[in-house]
Amino acid sequence: MSATNGDGLLLCDVRRVILDTFRRTAQGQRIGLSSLSVMESALLHPDDALRDHCERTQVSSASITAIVDRLTLLKLARQVRATDDRRKAMIRLTPYGTAFITQVRRAIFTRTAPYYSH
Repeated sequence: MSATNGDGLLLCDVRRVILDTFRRTAQGQRIGLSSLSVMESALLHPDDALRDHCERTQVSSASITAIVDRLTLLKLARQVRATDDRRKAMIRLTPYGTAFITQVRRAIFTRTAPYYSH
């Protein structure tokens, strides 16, 4: 965590800390970073269609379907249909999913804060 690292090394350190923090926080949840990205997208853009989350997170439509299924199984999210257009599938985080993503965000912020204080 040295400020004397080059920018590239510092970014590698931060990336490593983020990945390590996510793995520790998500331990036992059986989800990966793609799932975390989809959850983050759903939290920030709850009224977007699944295809919008695909574009935003760079996840294929087949993959996002599997991710939503897994998140639903884990009770972190649920798939819903828009009331104005039944063809529009959306993802909503459950209270448990919102608490989980908040916990991950806090843990990442806490562990990466020293990198940004320089």
